[in-house]
Amino acid sequence: MFVKEMHIEVNQSTQKIAANRTRKLLDEEVDWLLNKNQQRLIQSRVTPRKDGSGGFEIKQFDIDAIRALLVTGREVSAYVADPRRTKALLPGDYAHLISDESVIKRADVDLAGNCVKPTSTTLQTNLLLLPLPLSPLGTGPYYGSVQVYINGGLVFDIQQFTQSRNTTYIGYDSKAEVFFLQHCILRELADAGWRIYWERYGERFYPKTFIIDLGPAAGTGSVIIDGQTFNGQSATYSMQVLDYYQQPAEDQSNRLTGSHIIQNLREVAFYKTQPESPISELAGGMLYTYTNKTFIVISNRFTYIRKARNISLTLGQDCELPPEYHQMICDLTVEYFKAMIADPNWEVKLKDNMTRTPI
Repeated sequence: MFVKEMHIEVNQSTQKIAANRTRKLLDEEVDWLLNKNQQRLIQSRVTPRKDGSGGFEIKQFDIDAIRALLVTGREVSAYVADPRRTKALLPGDYAHLISDESVIKRADVDLAGNCVKPTSTTLQTNLLLLPLPLSPLGTGPYYGSVQVYINGGLVFDIQQFTQSRNTTYIGYDSKAEVFFLQHCILRELADAGWRIYWERYGERFYPKTFIIDLGPAAGTGSVIIDGQTFNGQSATYSMQVLDYYQQPAEDQSNRLTGSHIIQNLREVAFYKTQPESPISELAGGMLYTYTNKTFIVISNRFTYIRKARNISLTLGQDCELPPEYHQMICDLTVEYFKAMIADPNWEVKLKDNMTRTPI
């Protein structure tokens, strides 16, 4: 289904023809409901692991519904967090972790049979901070013109974006609707290969800001909204890496573990972290991997469910889940509308939470 077809389906199912009893839903309201139920469909297809580790699993029956969102083998460098463990930043489009593994190197051994301790090197990555402020216009429509430049090159233009989707775009009626653009820009730059994050990068927090990891080379950028330029700022992020051992690299599956039992496991010889089965932990937008003197972690690989592109009639963004499931999203949207908006009561909402919301 195209996004317009999904809107027609929802409107046909929620309105009484010529009854004039309820107002028509705005396009933005239909988009909001469709996105809410798209997310519910995704969450219904991933199941939290029963071991409390924080990871998820997908049954073979369910994986087809979200196959477009499954990212496999995404490799991210590992850095020193503290003497016990390394850290790897979760990707900017990360939503649910399915599995993780470590690329390790075993310790070199000296003539006396002792493990050689590696030295560490401090690396610095350059961050480009691009703000997403409200439109400077006094009256609407707002955000009719939005461009993003990085290193002097145009990487996003709202008019080019919508024209490529055969959509006539004039902007939004409210300044507060800038969040529609946030989702759009984030997804487009991520698809273009930029390592982009929103507000959080590791333990750092930059409110209402895109964070672009440029690596070792510094860069410049700006956001132009309705004719006014907002320049980006530069920041640096220092990380330590361990010098590589001479041993060949090995891929080892991690044991993703809940934070509340990791310290106990580390004290038990049979369960503690080993080169063949490193212990890992999800916390604060990072994956931590515990090491010991016999090996180091040089990178982590992730298989995860990424964030879905938002459905938007105004921007011409279709649902990216497989077409076979578009009707289900529309049906869930109509069901939610009739239960929560047309005739709401607390009992219906309670039942809806128990049925549809994973807790």
